Amino acid sequence: MDANDDEADGYDESLVCYSAWPMWDLTEYKGEEHFLDDDLNKLLKEIRIKIGKKGSVLAVIDACYSGTMSRGNETIRGNFNAIAPNDYSPVPMAKTAVSSGIEIETGNEQMSPFILFSASKQDEVNYETRTEDGECVGSLSYAFAKSLNRKSKVKTYRGLFDLIKTYMAISSPHQTPLAEGNLDIELFSGKAVELNNYYTVKNISGNEIIINVGRIGGVHEGTIVNFYPVDTKKPTITKQIVKGEVIKSGDFTSVVKPETQIYNHKIRKSWVFIEESTYGDMKVNVFIDEKIKNRKKIIKIIEKHPVIRIVENERIKIADIIVKDSIAEYGKYLLHYEIKNDKNSFTDTILNNDISSIADAVQKEVLYYSKARYLRQLELYNPDIDVRLELLPVEDYKSNEGNYIATEFGKQEDKIVNGQTIFKEDSLFVFKIENKGDATAYFQILNIQPNNAVSILIPGEGVNEGDIKIESGQTVIFTSDIMQIVKPLGTDMFKIIASTEPMYNLRNIVENSKDLRGKPKSPFEILVQGISKGTRSVKCSVPVNTVNTYSVVIRTEN
Repeated sequence: MDANDDEADGYDESLVCYSAWPMWDLTEYKGEEHFLDDDLNKLLKEIRIKIGKKGSVLAVIDACYSGTMSRGNETIRGNFNAIAPNDYSPVPMAKTAVSSGIEIETGNEQMSPFILFSASKQDEVNYETRTEDGECVGSLSYAFAKSLNRKSKVKTYRGLFDLIKTYMAISSPHQTPLAEGNLDIELFSGKAVELNNYYTVKNISGNEIIINVGRIGGVHEGTIVNFYPVDTKKPTITKQIVKGEVIKSGDFTSVVKPETQIYNHKIRKSWVFIEESTYGDMKVNVFIDEKIKNRKKIIKIIEKHPVIRIVENERIKIADIIVKDSIAEYGKYLLHYEIKNDKNSFTDTILNNDISSIADAVQKEVLYYSKARYLRQLELYNPDIDVRLELLPVEDYKSNEGNYIATEFGKQEDKIVNGQTIFKEDSLFVFKIENKGDATAYFQILNIQPNNAVSILIPGEGVNEGDIKIESGQTVIFTSDIMQIVKPLGTDMFKIIASTEPMYNLRNIVENSKDLRGKPKSPFEILVQGISKGTRSVKCSVPVNTVNTYSVVIRTEN
């Protein structure tokens, strides 16, 4: 219940602490363990005064229903049973309320600016996610940690939040993180120390080297690293001590097996540079519902697929996909796929319910999901081919000999609400790209839809893919390639891939065509071919200095 008559709806918001009760009790519990927004706001104000106007304060609230926590008159969130006596009658204070939730702007010029990142909208739950070690963690906390470990030079809170949205589109695609405050001010007031582009040796065990970076820093099994003398500035022109491959990666450390015998005194003080990056295990945890006929025989077939890892009932919580079935009309057979942290499952109709047909269908859908997930998390940075992507909403267009050309368009920032870029169904947009790097870049634009469908949008069909390039300092707007938002709606990702070499086969590889023009030549094509096959027979790694990616995550809705 409202403690000081400052709430527009007559109720205080609160963070529900672990020890909180779910109801009011006159003798045992009167809301003592509910952390009220008024109390949190008071503490934050004290911190902001202490920091002063030259600093900045960032709060990261990794909780359910936490979006728009700075406004208490939004949609009701959380427990619908109020923590209040049975005879409590709230008195709405809409006309006289002076405070509501956490205050972003206070009018106090001596306070530091305040930025708030929330894990979900005010009417959304906040899903946990799991690290690759299987540990349950908050989805926003994990995305925040991974974003801070990116080597790209993020300058503002908006840039940081854009990275967070990219990672949460992987772990919690149907959750909507929000950001409030002035996102365009300098990140940590410019006081953050830039990460080095090298790592160090933590320990040596026999002929294995433990280095101080793991999956949160973007290092996975199969990553190729080089060890150089300390103080190496230009590894490309310096002789390495030894090369090695990551054979095991944890969240914060990795184990490297060197190619040749090592000498401890040289290695212990060496600097470690990444030569080729990989992006984790493509395997998908699959649970086959126990009610499916011939379940054991189906599992025996599909568990041989290189991307499928079968989990049993006692470990169903770690399943990425749960497969169920039912009989449709006219004898057709339905397979239902429930995706982790995804409120929208999808259904596949197959003509026969024999063992082979079900196994084939499951393998196909799991590979489809695995490829989309892998492509979402590909984040490569090369400042020499730093090509940026923006979606410009189309405000007017004209017809020219049967083709439509955009004549007026807005800015992507016009579509941003609480840090989320929102496009409505049927709205139109065009792509704007800008090469901020020093080299000519060959590029293509991928779209990864909410249902995991992957397609190439630029260049269009019939265009010679290898001819698409952009010069250093050049900006291009594709006015004649008008895109439209259509179903399925949800979290859409657009990713521009820029390479030092032409990409001739990417469309055929991504869209599963077998009509390849010879063998893929560019490092990125080779990488994606391995992803599309779902196998390590083609090495799923890419040299770090040959490719740059830039992602734009949007929410599409009715």
